[in-house]
Amino acid sequence: MGASSVAESTVHKSDLPLDSSDLVKMIHDESGLTWEQIGKAFNVSRRSVHLWASGRRINARHSEMIMELAQVIRSAPVDEPALVRAWLYGAEPGQPSPMEAFQAHHRREGTPLQGAGYTSSELLGGEAD
Repeated sequence: MGASSVAESTVHKSDLPLDSSDLVKMIHDESGLTWEQIGKAFNVSRRSVHLWASGRRINARHSEMIMELAQVIRSAPVDEPALVRAWLYGAEPGQPSPMEAFQAHHRREGTPLQGAGYTSSELLGGEAD
């Protein structure tokens, strides 16, 4: 899945929950991602993700990113959470993974992700490259 595919997902916003907290819970439940991995995807703490899931306020940028990640997850060619997680971080040779494409899309939009960033291995709990 290339970077342009993230924005062109076949899943429509109307197919997703409207409430941001429900979207965060859906991302967690359907993706197989841990709260920590979700936080790393948005470059926020695990605690922030828990607060979002409990209904705490989310800024507009993160709200948009949550909607887009939910669309990416729903467009996965598999539906078992562990397989969705593997798909999110898997990549064809020479292509970014769907998660890398998602994050790159937001960097190009003029809203760079803060911090050093994480490799796919780190997001899956492995050592840094």
